[in-house]
Amino acid sequence: MRWPRSGGPGSTSRCCTPGPRWNATRPSGSSCCPRADKKNCRDNPWSRTLGGHPIGLLEKGSCDLGVTNAPVAVLLVLSSLLALATAPAAAAPETPRTVHRVAGLERPVQLVVDKWGVPHIYALTTNDAFLAQGFNAARDRLFQMDLWLRKGTGRFLATANQFNIPADHPLYRKLSHEWADPTRHQRISEVLRSKPKSSVADPTALQNDQLSIPARRLLALLAPLTSDNPDTAAALKVLKGWNHVEGPESGQAALFENWFTGPLGRYFLYAAAPKEILEWLPIPDHQVLLDAMENPVKWFGPDGARVRDQLLLDSLGEAFAATKQQLGADPAKWKWGTLQHTLFWHPMSGSEPTFNVGPFPKGGSWHTVDLSYYLTDSYRQVGGATFRMVLDVGNWDASRVVNAPGQSGDPRSPGYRALAEKWRTGQYFPLVYSRAEVERNAAQRITLLPA
Repeated sequence: MRWPRSGGPGSTSRCCTPGPRWNATRPSGSSCCPRADKKNCRDNPWSRTLGGHPIGLLEKGSCDLGVTNAPVAVLLVLSSLLALATAPAAAAPETPRTVHRVAGLERPVQLVVDKWGVPHIYALTTNDAFLAQGFNAARDRLFQMDLWLRKGTGRFLATANQFNIPADHPLYRKLSHEWADPTRHQRISEVLRSKPKSSVADPTALQNDQLSIPARRLLALLAPLTSDNPDTAAALKVLKGWNHVEGPESGQAALFENWFTGPLGRYFLYAAAPKEILEWLPIPDHQVLLDAMENPVKWFGPDGARVRDQLLLDSLGEAFAATKQQLGADPAKWKWGTLQHTLFWHPMSGSEPTFNVGPFPKGGSWHTVDLSYYLTDSYRQVGGATFRMVLDVGNWDASRVVNAPGQSGDPRSPGYRALAEKWRTGQYFPLVYSRAEVERNAAQRITLLPA
């Protein structure tokens, strides 16, 4: 049996206990030491304390229990060996001590925090070890308790780096004023709530979701409007009936992004911001912009709805004219991917241009789950997810993953750019796990021998 990895280096709680059962299940190459493996465990302080009989080496390479947390080493000590642990040892500096009475504990537990901040839990039973781990998380990483609660009850916890501190929290509006736009989190939550049960295909689709919530909100405001201006009228016709998905083939997405990140924001600033600060505001906060469009009286006064409608129409006509100049007079031939593109740039491409991967068309935007930060002057993507993974914890071989632009960093390797198209189009490959599936899908075998 192999233990599934969880999280990144140093992000997982691990536990080793003595006995053949643990020896038989430890991952190949891990540091969970067998009782007789004195060579590998000779640096373990417990092997010295317990008469040369190691009962577990606690470090990052140990058996993974799949519990994401700060690094926590958990040692289960057999009662029959407890007396040996009281053997004389070198005097240690006095450390601060606190005592808590915790309901549910069966025996006393020691939680020792080392000088690097890593907590080590010493318990006599498995129940006490995990209860103490929960106590430690509540003591130092309380947010994880909410995560574990949701996981244990089959609920989800979604975050997309948005502002998520409750208004009654003492740190509300005190940590930072720079947060990601909340619309990606809103879309993730919207999709997850709509599906009580999910297969591997559902989160892979969600990771590549390109629906724009700002587009949905603004098009609802445009729906009743009309215009005598030819460009504005044509723009309203293009956007009518659009499904708000910013795919690379979408002409509506090209028009919308040119409008939303261009003249719409500029017109709003000139209408609402003090004139003396306009030169310092190249673009508005998009949530403020959306709020102003949906609540015009609050922003523009008693005649706010008329002011808002005229602002929408005038800026939309300007965006249509700009898009027509970029992509041609026929909106049916417009494509968002003709403007927005991805280029994996290599630092040595100046002398060897073939080291670059791309450019190729890209969908999505700043506000889609499939995040694409792009420069508004060149439309080149400069931010987004290069690595995506979906794990099936009931069938590890059914897990899926994709990396961009490939698995190799050597431009001479076929694997250097092999995944770029899969990544661009939202496709994945199997992340095989069992030895049988690894062997069945083997493409290369490398054997290492002692020198």
